Amino acid sequence: MQSQIQTTQVSIAQSLDLQPVASAPAVSRVRVDHQEVLKVEGERFVHLKGSFDWQLPRDSVRVDSAFDLYLQRGSHGEGWSLARPAASNGGEAQRWLLYPLGLPTS
Repeated sequence: MQSQIQTTQVSIAQSLDLQPVASAPAVSRVRVDHQEVLKVEGERFVHLKGSFDWQLPRDSVRVDSAFDLYLQRGSHGEGWSLARPAASNGGEAQRWLLYPLGLPTS
C-alpha cells in the first residue's frame, strides 16, 4: 500500500509541477475483500480490492481508504510489480505501466 500511495503522490506532484512528499505514510489494518486472477490481452494479473488505514508522519489523523490494485508477477517468478492501466486511444490494446515493488515471491 505504501508503494501505491507514494506512486500516486509522485504522479500528482508531477502533474501539478510540485515537489513530491518525501516521507512515507504509515499503513495499518489492510483488509482484502476480493481477490481474483485475471488474464488481460495475454497478461496475467492478480486483482485485489479492499481497504486500509494510513497516516502521514506527524499527523494525528488516520484515514480509512479503499484500494483497487493489480499486481503482476515477474515472468521468471523473480518479484512483483504494481500494474496500472495506461490511457489508450480507442482501438488500441490496453497498455499497463509496471512499477517493480521489490517484494519476494515466497
